[in-house]
Amino acid sequence: MPIVTPGLRPSYGTSWILWRGKNITGGELPAEAIQRVGRRLFEVLFGSDIAVAFGAARAMQKDKGLRLRLEIVPPGLSALPWETMHDANGWLSTRGDTPLVRRFPASADVLYPSSLQISPPLRILFVGASPANNTPIDIEAIAARLAGEEVLGKLIARKVVSFETLLHSTTDALLDKLAEDFHAIVFVCHGGFDETDGLQRPVIFLEDEDGDRSPLPAKGHLTDWLREKPTRLVLVAACNTAANTDETGVLLRSFAQELCETVPAVIAMQYSVSDLVAPAFVEQYLHLLAAFRPADVAIAEARQSLILPPYQAGRDVFAPVMYLQTDDGALFRKARNWTRIALLAILPLFLVLTGVTAGILR
Repeated sequence: MPIVTPGLRPSYGTSWILWRGKNITGGELPAEAIQRVGRRLFEVLFGSDIAVAFGAARAMQKDKGLRLRLEIVPPGLSALPWETMHDANGWLSTRGDTPLVRRFPASADVLYPSSLQISPPLRILFVGASPANNTPIDIEAIAARLAGEEVLGKLIARKVVSFETLLHSTTDALLDKLAEDFHAIVFVCHGGFDETDGLQRPVIFLEDEDGDRSPLPAKGHLTDWLREKPTRLVLVAACNTAANTDETGVLLRSFAQELCETVPAVIAMQYSVSDLVAPAFVEQYLHLLAAFRPADVAIAEARQSLILPPYQAGRDVFAPVMYLQTDDGALFRKARNWTRIALLAILPLFLVLTGVTAGILR
């Protein structure tokens, strides 16, 4: 699937879009208004020349689809909800034939690994935390549902997927667990910003030994722990972990962007998301990922499922942001079972020879 990378320029960011974009992230607009913002964002990004080229590229690809990857400069424009872009055919980010992802401009010395050839199972680690001094999250119920028959249970039984859980995780427990290798890691917890030495930094909140919240930054922690590991995807179902501004509006690199230093695919939430929709998105996404769907196509299809009843999720559909640092959304590929292939190739020959032998004996 080819890639189109439109350019974003500062002159295109009108005050109306900035104001309305902030209204979306603050949860202040109904679905119809979100659609209007999405249309305006599409018009701004796809100027007349780009729109013509985009239409022509889609026509050439037809059934193959066309990847859209946004490289956003200046960084302040990353705060806008580009995932709401809407054209004449609907929301771009909910269509599997136009998966919409972002790319963080990493330093030139960062080399991202290609897709991983794996012999099943696909190893998934679920990390849950619900600190006592935060709004409770029913991480046990979420983990149980993910492991249940409707999501991953059948694949776990067939040993296509391995699903391990680390509940009420502390930083030390996570570090110990990451001594093992996992292909994908899912965090269900709270996110936000923590002040250290007068500086705000994006974090997720795990638990300390007393069950209270313990901040964990990506940079210098997760980025180091996952370096040289086979982890290709990290999904962070935590509010504001893809947000580029703190509570005071100061521009920062988001938790997701910092994690991009090591991990080729990161999904995180660009604003607060409800405790109904976030687990539902994780369920839908993991089900598709475990079926070896391309990672960017899977997020589009997961969004689409949340638009339909019973969710009809509105703004929460567009909270997940995917940063994909590789050209190919196929993060995982099933390794060929050469022994089985060889046996299947030998079997017809064996049957032919057996038939010849039987004919001679007659």
